[in-house]
Amino acid sequence: MLKSTDDEKSVRSIEKLMSVPNWTIFYQDSLVQLLSKMVVIAGIEAQVLAAANSGNFTGALLDAIGDIPDDAPDHPAALPVAFAMIGNLDAIAHYSLSINDMIVACRDRGDIQALFNALSVDSLISTMPFFQASLRWGQLAGDHSLGAEIFTAIRGPHKKRSIYPVLRWAEYLLRDQGALESCTQDEIHELIVMHLKLYGDDNQLKDSKKSLFMLFRKWQKEAGI
Repeated sequence: MLKSTDDEKSVRSIEKLMSVPNWTIFYQDSLVQLLSKMVVIAGIEAQVLAAANSGNFTGALLDAIGDIPDDAPDHPAALPVAFAMIGNLDAIAHYSLSINDMIVACRDRGDIQALFNALSVDSLISTMPFFQASLRWGQLAGDHSLGAEIFTAIRGPHKKRSIYPVLRWAEYLLRDQGALESCTQDEIHELIVMHLKLYGDDNQLKDSKKSLFMLFRKWQKEAGI
């Protein structure tokens, strides 16, 4: 029963969200595959190809992205792909893994906690077979423990994981593209600290380079890498 104008606004927002097709299917795609689909949906394939063949790929790509209209593309997959990308970026910002990485970890290594971490980022993952079967089994068996764990996860990641979200994105991209192996620590430190200013320098930390790579290793260890 609606009690206030805020309740009515919430219902309208929920109704709009209900109209978006289930986007969990796109969590089966890697981040690169999802980006490729976004490029196609946005209709900028030609610009991206031109950027790849230019002498300044990053600058040309940013120009192409800047030319994308503000309105959502008229494509049935536009919104679900966008929501999947938001979920993946949020997962990386908190866990240094995309939701696709988490699903793969569960599927290939039996890492159930990874699936719960994914759920903490996007509650729609509760519609996946494992969680639906767990909830139904709990009903039939009169065991509400798994249901309680599921709803606890939906509350979101622990607040301590909300530190340095943009730095986590940078670490993920560097790792995913092999830059952590191909570049020296000095080069990565200069990029992250001096140019991008995503982490404190030696004026703020005793040894910012050592501290930065200790933090990266901590995140990688927590992510099972």
